Amino acid sequence: MKNNTIKLLTLAVSLVLTIGSAQAANMSYAIYADLEVNLPTEASLSNQNGRVWLGNFGSDANGTLLSLASIQAGVPNLLNSFRPLTSFVISGGSLLGDTTGNGLRGSYNVGSSSVSAGNFAGQDAYILALSSTSSVWTDALASWQVNGALNAILVRSANNFTLATNDPMVDFEVAAGPGATLVFGNQTVSSITATTVPEPSVTALLLIGAAGLGALRLRRQTV
Repeated sequence: MKNNTIKLLTLAVSLVLTIGSAQAANMSYAIYADLEVNLPTEASLSNQNGRVWLGNFGSDANGTLLSLASIQAGVPNLLNSFRPLTSFVISGGSLLGDTTGNGLRGSYNVGSSSVSAGNFAGQDAYILALSSTSSVWTDALASWQVNGALNAILVRSANNFTLATNDPMVDFEVAAGPGATLVFGNQTVSSITATTVPEPSVTALLLIGAAGLGALRLRRQTV
């Protein structure tokens, strides 16, 4: 009887933890594109169709995120380090389905605050727009690399991916604004246009390498 009681208590605690985790990891969002979105390609400089992705940059394998400086420098194969969470269709320069001006609303599971696969909570959020319309990230990237002019819009959002908070809705916008950084792109009062993702310069690579070595030395000293 005692053993059965312990098993039941363990099961009850497990259920509570599981349910609590699922609720805490569910983040409500609204994404806006108040500006006209232009995604020129080699085939069509006037192209306004593609897809907007929410995610960040890093590696699931070793649990690291790229710094803003590394991303701005265009580290080698930058978009191969993109960790997508979800995406939305851009059609005719607007977010498909955003007909009320209130943005596209929904929710997704952001997992925990670690950097491992599927976990985004508490991390920087980036908004990436590409001319490829595929909803599968690997296919979208491959198509963009083959058919595009390697143009992209990249915004470091003013908001992070968060767990449940007092404000249940987190807003993301395909534009630079207060607290948000336009990494790649050209923005005017009425539009935002993709620009070429830069190849990393030798100087930038040396600076990134030096910063990495400095961090490694500091880590060894503190261990």
